[in-house]
Amino acid sequence: MKLTTKTPEVTTLLAIQARIDQARKEIEQTTAAIAEQQALSASNQLDESALDALKQRRQELLAAVALGTATAADLTSIDDAIGAERQRLEPLRQRQAKSREATEATLAGLARKRQQAEADLEQAADEFPPALTQLLERLIGEHAEL
Repeated sequence: MKLTTKTPEVTTLLAIQARIDQARKEIEQTTAAIAEQQALSASNQLDESALDALKQRRQELLAAVALGTATAADLTSIDDAIGAERQRLEPLRQRQAKSREATEATLAGLARKRQQAEADLEQAADEFPPALTQLLERLIGEHAEL
């Protein structure tokens, strides 16, 4: 008997190898997508440096008021500027929060997909040696018949 790719052992072995290849591909794709989402999340930080500078200026004015070199009236313009900056930032914060939620959900889904692919890979890798043994036993049996 001549061994062909139509034997059950070869078909089984090729199917297992295809599952291994597919799982590796899915692991690679999900790992890349996770890295991309993490980079996107890291770059999606809100720039609050203007607000921080205004707050620092307010602290300096408060110190000046405490030292008697400025008056409480001097705080009005800085407080107005801080209020305006907070109003400007609020819609940006809301958009950022929604974006962060979407990114976290995406990352969770990708992590589950990668875990499933890793489990599939492990299962297929565990099935490969016995399938190879069956093929080798068939080859040895056919060789013995000759």
